[in-house]
Amino acid sequence: MTMQEFIQKTKSSIPKDAESVFVRAPGRINLIGEHTDYNLGLCFPAAIEQSVSMLVCESDQMKIVALDRAQEYPNSSNEKPDWMVYFEGVYKVLEKKIGKVNPVNVYFSSTIPSGAGLSSSSAITCAFITALNELYQWAFSKDQLCSMTVQAERNSGLEGGMMDQITIFNGIKNHALLINCKNWSFDSYKIDFGEYGLLIIDTGVKHKLVDSDYNLRSRMCKAITAKLQAKNSMINSISDITTDEIAYYSQVLNIEEQELFCYVIEENNRVIQMKEAIVQNDILCVGKLLFEGHDGLKTKYKVSCDELDFLVEFAKNSKGVLGARMMGGGFGGSTIHLLPLAQMNQYMEKISESYYKKFNIYPHCFPAQIEDGLRIVEANSIRE
Repeated sequence: MTMQEFIQKTKSSIPKDAESVFVRAPGRINLIGEHTDYNLGLCFPAAIEQSVSMLVCESDQMKIVALDRAQEYPNSSNEKPDWMVYFEGVYKVLEKKIGKVNPVNVYFSSTIPSGAGLSSSSAITCAFITALNELYQWAFSKDQLCSMTVQAERNSGLEGGMMDQITIFNGIKNHALLINCKNWSFDSYKIDFGEYGLLIIDTGVKHKLVDSDYNLRSRMCKAITAKLQAKNSMINSISDITTDEIAYYSQVLNIEEQELFCYVIEENNRVIQMKEAIVQNDILCVGKLLFEGHDGLKTKYKVSCDELDFLVEFAKNSKGVLGARMMGGGFGGSTIHLLPLAQMNQYMEKISESYYKKFNIYPHCFPAQIEDGLRIVEANSIRE
């Protein structure tokens, strides 16, 4: 459902004289820097066109409606839809911060594929807390809201970082954000690949990160950090280690830990190399780094799967395609591909057919259009 369709569908749901807020929160891609955010490293994401549209209205009773899923809570069966955990996470954070929050009616829809590793859950969380902040005029800053949404998602059980939320709140059209997750600072870089474009391919393999190995990786990295701190109390994370120090600190780690440890350091380096390649307009290097990033995620961090590997191998064997890698938490989700714009349609057809022959399912393919971050639409504009 597009934003305009959403507005038309929901404007009649606003009660007369009720305060209401409409918010659009985008999904995100990540050029490079995967699983580095919770390791306080570097990442290079961008907000995209696909987004969550949300309307929040004052009400005497709580009601949340997912329009594109035809789901509502509370409902007659009293069964909670899977997305309720993100709203509850926001309420938990706010109740600790300001006390009891009044009930509201929420209507939302999403064009972000669920489970595709494009931050659909973070978009819901960021949209909801922003709408409440605007509705009740709490005057929390963007940075405060960002910090609270990170905690809200952790309340839902995901032991992740802050990349998604920073990107959603701060995305800039046609720019990627190089984020330093140690201090949450970022710089923007214009993305203009000329005759080349980015393509997203959703495997259709839906993962629920809380129930996957994602949290295990996060916990293992915390355990690695503890071992590093035993040798050097000044270390705060794996990302504090330089390439030259890998051999020294690897001595205290087992084989599995060494692979995770090396991956994080190498991936941080790839982020810096990606920035330099973009500044210098070295499109070949951009593609090379995508392939290298996937290899690290597959062989060292071990968060890929057959479907993701198939799509990246197809890219490697396709003339004109400069790079591809898995994107997101892993264990399913999406890949991002760099290829000539003139080749895009034909490539989507070929890779879709090959994927179907292998896995008996068609992937969802669409070009990545980099857009601005979260924005608020005033309620009176909806009623027009």
